[in-house]
Amino acid sequence: MLGFTFALVYLSSLVCLHNSFLHQNKVFQGRRSFIPVAIAFDSQQKAADISVNQQIDLLYDSECPICALEVEFLKKRDFENRIRFTDLSSPDYNSADHGNVKFSDGMKKIRAVLPDNTVITGVEVFRQIYSAIGLGWVFHATNLPIIGKAADAIYDIWAENRLRLTGRNDLADQLKERSDILKEVDPAECATDACELNWDD
Repeated sequence: MLGFTFALVYLSSLVCLHNSFLHQNKVFQGRRSFIPVAIAFDSQQKAADISVNQQIDLLYDSECPICALEVEFLKKRDFENRIRFTDLSSPDYNSADHGNVKFSDGMKKIRAVLPDNTVITGVEVFRQIYSAIGLGWVFHATNLPIIGKAADAIYDIWAENRLRLTGRNDLADQLKERSDILKEVDPAECATDACELNWDD
């Protein structure tokens, strides 16, 4: 229940943030005629100039409803293309292209790959992702030792129970289902670690 409570509280926070941003956007749209075209063009150019190698590669499970909702929120706020959104559930997912993060590891706990190829997990992912889109203050308090440890503990409980709480099969079943899908798409794929069951953190 603690994991579920964390999910609800976190989701509610996102909804509040989203509503706030919607209100700001309406005000902004009402005044947009006063914004020089050159500024809008410059913003678009900055987004285009950011290469894949400069992005934070966020690995997420698109079949998780809460995860998908948050990713949709992040995509709308990622004005400068700072985040690369990678769906772990896609048959095309290849760990070699994403910090060698295996499907099983990504499903157990959220992970992201920084531009220097460092793999981060858990609450640190949220800190980095929200900071990248200018919303670092949302998770700033988790930098404090006591709050940070509490946040990590709560997230770990949520991650451990995420599949069950969102009405999904357990990890072993998820891996089997993925293996079956990959065998249909490309029989040779399961000769790699894409179908490997690895319970080590």
